Amino acid sequence: MLEKSEIEKLYNAFVEEIPVFLAFSESERLKIFLRIMQHGSAGASVNEIAAVSKLSRPAVSHHIKVLKDYGLIASEKSGTKIYYRISCEDKFLRLKKNLAILETGFANMDLESIQENSGKLAEMIEDANQNQINK
Repeated sequence: MLEKSEIEKLYNAFVEEIPVFLAFSESERLKIFLRIMQHGSAGASVNEIAAVSKLSRPAVSHHIKVLKDYGLIASEKSGTKIYYRISCEDKFLRLKKNLAILETGFANMDLESIQENSGKLAEMIEDANQNQINK
C-alpha cells in the first residue's frame, strides 16, 4: 500500500495537470493546437486554421480561446490580424515531471492491495484534496 505522502504526491501531480488534460480532451482542439505548432514562431491566424479545419471560424475561435485560457498558446497582433503561437514550454516541462511522478507511483502500486484498502485510499485522497484546498 502506498504511504499517505505518496498518495498526496500522486494526487497533486494529477491535479496540477488537469488544465492540460482538459485542454486536450477535445480532439478538434488538439488538432488546432498541432496546426498552430506547424506554423512555428510565425504563428497562425484564425482564418488560416479555419481554412484547413472542418470547423467554422467561430468554433475555431472558441477552441483557440480555451487553449489560450489554459496558457498553451499566446497571441500577437500584427496589423489587423492576430497570430497564435505555442507558448507552453514551462507547462510541458511540468507535465513531464508530473508524468514521471505518476509513472513511479503506479509502478509501486500493488493493485490487489489497493482494492483491498480502497476505503482507506479514498480517505487519503480526500485528505490530499483538503490539503490542496487549504494551501
